[in-house]
Amino acid sequence: MRKGWSLAVGICLVWVSLCVPQNALGQVDDNLLLAKVLEKVFGGGRGFTVVSPKTYFLSHMAPFRDGIEQAKAKEKMKEHFKNEGYNIDPLVDLLFERNIRSVRLSLKSSPQNGYFIDYHGEYARYFKGKEGEGGKLYKKHSKARGQTRISLPAYDPDLHILLLYYATHADVLAGAGYVVAYRYENAQLNELGRMLIWIS
Repeated sequence: MRKGWSLAVGICLVWVSLCVPQNALGQVDDNLLLAKVLEKVFGGGRGFTVVSPKTYFLSHMAPFRDGIEQAKAKEKMKEHFKNEGYNIDPLVDLLFERNIRSVRLSLKSSPQNGYFIDYHGEYARYFKGKEGEGGKLYKKHSKARGQTRISLPAYDPDLHILLLYYATHADVLAGAGYVVAYRYENAQLNELGRMLIWIS
């Protein structure tokens, strides 16, 4: 009887593990890492950044959609971080791999920690079009501090290094995008180096 029960439990556990989507298994880690980065960059009681609800990376930008241009960008990135003293080639590859497609975030907003995820498009209209309505954003929402787009993170648990892309826009025509490397260890996040991708 005990043998039959153990076998049944084992089969159920295997079935459950096969039915849970693999990306859902990693979601908790992604959310933890993204929350840590957003809090580090935008926290501190100065209001909050409005975060786009879909991930964003170089592969979604017009100049980098071509495979050749992406390969060039990847090599430049690897070289840049080597010059900063970090050989993180596999992490650069993983960052590109994980961000082939844009996905919807599942991170909860935390304005008290510096970020609000704009799931319902409450703020999106202020950043649309060539001119946008950034000035109106700040008049109507005095605690808002522009818009941020962020990629899924690439993390190496052995090196304790996290790599991701984020871009901030104070207004439609004023912003910058970076790939940033952080050391994440003992629940602490410290910046190791960054690469400026674009600025306007």
